[in-house]
Amino acid sequence: MKKLLFSALVLAAALLAAGCSDEGGISLSSESSEQTVSKAEESLDLTALDFVSEHFTISANEKWERYNEDSSDCAFSYIGGEKDEYGATLLSIQRMDNPNMALSDYADGLKEMYSKVYEISDEGEDKVGEYDAYYFKLTMPEDKVGITITLKIVATETQAFIFHITYLDSVYEEIMPEVNKVLDTFKVI
Repeated sequence: MKKLLFSALVLAAALLAAGCSDEGGISLSSESSEQTVSKAEESLDLTALDFVSEHFTISANEKWERYNEDSSDCAFSYIGGEKDEYGATLLSIQRMDNPNMALSDYADGLKEMYSKVYEISDEGEDKVGEYDAYYFKLTMPEDKVGITITLKIVATETQAFIFHITYLDSVYEEIMPEVNKVLDTFKVI
C-alpha cells in the first residue's frame, strides 16, 4: 500500500512541479528558501515543526514531522495516529510569484492540469488561516486503495500558495481536523 501511495505522491509532485505551458496557463515553479530559513531559525526560538521563510510561516504540533520533499517549499508528514493509515497523510506547500492572477485563475489552471490524470470529486471556496482559498479534491480513476488529494490555493497580490494534502479516504474524518490545525497557523510575510 505504501508503494502505491508513494507512486501517487510522486505523480502528483511531478504534475505540480511541471506546471502548464499552454498560453494563458500557469507555471508552477518553487524557489527554495533554505538560506533564508536557516537565518530565521538561528535568530528565532523555533521548534523543528515551525517553518519560516522570507515569504510565509507555518507551524505543526507534535503529531507531525518535517518531511523532505524537493518539489515543495515545506512539507509535513502525520505521525500522530495509531493506525498505519495515518502515515499516508502528507501536507506540502508550494509558493510562487503571483503575476497578477486572481484566485479563480489559479484554480482554473490547476483544475485543467490535474483533470488530465485525476477526477475532481469536490470543489469550492474555503479558508486557509485568515486567507480566502479555493479547494478541490482529486481522486484517481479506479483507485483501489482510496487515496484522495486535496489542493487548497491562496493568492495574495504578490504571491500564490498551493497546499497539497494527501490522505487515505478511510481516515479523512479523523485527519482533517489535524490538517486544519496546521493550516490555521499559515501566515504570509
